[in-house]
Amino acid sequence: MLDILIKNGTVYDGSGSEGVRKNVGVLDGKIVFPAGEELPEAKKVIDAEGLAVAPGFIDAHSHSDGQIYTEPSRMSKLLQGNTTEIAGQCGSSRMPWLPDAPFDSEETKDLFVSSHDYPSYAAYKADMRKRKFGTNQMCFTGHRSIRASMLGMQLRPATATELDRMKGLLAECMEEGSPGMSTGLVYAPSCYSTEEELVELLKVVARYGGIYTTHIRGEGDTVLEALEEAIRIGEKAGVSVNISHFKAMFPQNFHKVDRMLELVDEANRRGNSVTMDAYPYTATSAGTKSALPPSFLSMGIPALAEWLGTKEGVDALRKAVTEQTEVWENPIKNIGAKNFLITDAAVTKEAVGRRVSEYAAMKGLDEVEAFADLFSKNRCRMTDIRFTMLEENLEKIYRHPCCMVGTDGMYAGGNGLAHPRSFATFPRYLGRFIREKKVLSLAEGIRRMTGMTAERYHVKDRGFIREGYAADLTIFDPETVIDGATYENPFLPNKGILYVTVGGELRVENGTPVGEDCGAFLTWRD
Repeated sequence: MLDILIKNGTVYDGSGSEGVRKNVGVLDGKIVFPAGEELPEAKKVIDAEGLAVAPGFIDAHSHSDGQIYTEPSRMSKLLQGNTTEIAGQCGSSRMPWLPDAPFDSEETKDLFVSSHDYPSYAAYKADMRKRKFGTNQMCFTGHRSIRASMLGMQLRPATATELDRMKGLLAECMEEGSPGMSTGLVYAPSCYSTEEELVELLKVVARYGGIYTTHIRGEGDTVLEALEEAIRIGEKAGVSVNISHFKAMFPQNFHKVDRMLELVDEANRRGNSVTMDAYPYTATSAGTKSALPPSFLSMGIPALAEWLGTKEGVDALRKAVTEQTEVWENPIKNIGAKNFLITDAAVTKEAVGRRVSEYAAMKGLDEVEAFADLFSKNRCRMTDIRFTMLEENLEKIYRHPCCMVGTDGMYAGGNGLAHPRSFATFPRYLGRFIREKKVLSLAEGIRRMTGMTAERYHVKDRGFIREGYAADLTIFDPETVIDGATYENPFLPNKGILYVTVGGELRVENGTPVGEDCGAFLTWRD
């Protein structure tokens, strides 16, 4: 007797092949195909007439490693059909954090290192395999963790000795099954690293056949130079490259997307392996401290928070923003306070759900004063949504054959807001971009968030509907699937995601959460 029988559905196996009307069984957590014309008995029968049966969606770019402690059920992901998350992105991971990392203060350390961080990948993996969470997890090693363990927030190149120690830490992670290294080169302290440092570290990743996934050094005015650097680093180190949340921000840069896609094609023709992921929204989201000039953060949080509460600090911020005194994306200047929506704030709760321009008007401040006030009072503990992109560019990006789907989601529970991508990326991609805009066929659209991602990240026995593979399955209505979440209310339900199984366990039934957490921690070596 089968555990689950899914009958009468149109099966899209994750390979990009067109859907086939087929029955699918689940037995002991694995996919089986019933033989013969007579249907076998099953403990649970799902009639998928008129529905698409797909592999469980794989989030190519997740920040779940920082969220599974406060939202272990991962219902924000399961309810959009997502069963596996590739985490440790943008240079941020829970490991390896050395206990003697040279931060200037405990407050600065606490902004980067949590009680859920680990000294090694082995310790992290051991703890993850004791925990219960809703989705499967795979995690990169973050460059920020490695660099900050050696240098804290110091704005300088690593010495040869420090670099050797960093390479040793990374090698240990790779031995334990890390898929590679990620960077967030607009975030301190990773933005203080040189190209040479990154090449040397990634040579370690290359020895293990791993991947370099990168939030490049700029997605605004310097986006072409930053993308060229990422590709060059991969070629020098001999490592495959994935460009995270591929985009060009700010109106003056929208035209650069065509050239960006050409750069990817040119690199692949030279024999490199370059892919990308993207989320289906025109707004970004980040810790608001990333809007500051990188040099500001090098002074440490206590000194920075106090300084931005003074006229001298406000004047320095104004000069940096208006005169572009150093190289960074400078979103305060490029999109203005009206395009920053505060989603969480440690102290100024009255700012949450408001644009910074609204907060400024409420407090009688100009825009730069408002940012300085928020940074100072919240001691840089804020998150925001920034409206920075063009939807037509997203269509071009999704049409490119090297593009996967990722959420870049950062919802960790609690009372704050969050970007709707954390809740609705996959229904939005399927409904708006596949069904309505027809950027790809349904079969190819499904491949981009299942089989393609599984192959890219060596997610074994997942991403395809094949005999003996793990029974991670998503059943949805291709005619009605659509996102419900909005920027103002990201918690609104999606439509059309009807059934989800993880490892053969039913976790969503008729669009409603059921069952118990049963996700697995996966490694590159599994």
